[in-house]
Amino acid sequence: MAISATQVKLIQLARKRVGWNDPQYRMALMNAAGVESSKQLDQAGFENVMAILEDSGFADDRHPADYWRGRVAARGSMCGPRMLRKIEELAPLQRYPLSSLCERFSGGRTDQVRKLAPREAWKLIDMLKAVIARDGALPPVQKDAAAAQAEPAPTSLFEGDVKPASMPV
Repeated sequence: MAISATQVKLIQLARKRVGWNDPQYRMALMNAAGVESSKQLDQAGFENVMAILEDSGFADDRHPADYWRGRVAARGSMCGPRMLRKIEELAPLQRYPLSSLCERFSGGRTDQVRKLAPREAWKLIDMLKAVIARDGALPPVQKDAAAAQAEPAPTSLFEGDVKPASMPV
């Protein structure tokens, strides 16, 4: 899948700030991602090229100095953004605490989703899907605690029901 127009603009801006001429830029695209144009880059290729530009002196105002190099280095060793988003989407629909699941799937290494290895995150996603399929999705958590406290609690299990005459009160 090709990168967005915003990402293409970022690469062009970085290229100009670093001072690369066209042959240098094309060589970096070919070596880092195997493409001839930034419009042909996929996400991994984009990150590779940005890491090279960052190493050549480009500083992005929105990110730390080693942001792109860190992303490339962490690729394959930590849970990616798509897996993280999927876990965060599925976790509220089941009953188990997410930090405990992370500890279980990482063998006690971490209780944070973003620090899971890709294989651990993949297994966790499969487990979450299986639990939701087995137990059914939990209802959404009520966000407004004040509204929950404003509702009167039932005084009995049969409130509003007609009690048979033969039942003692």
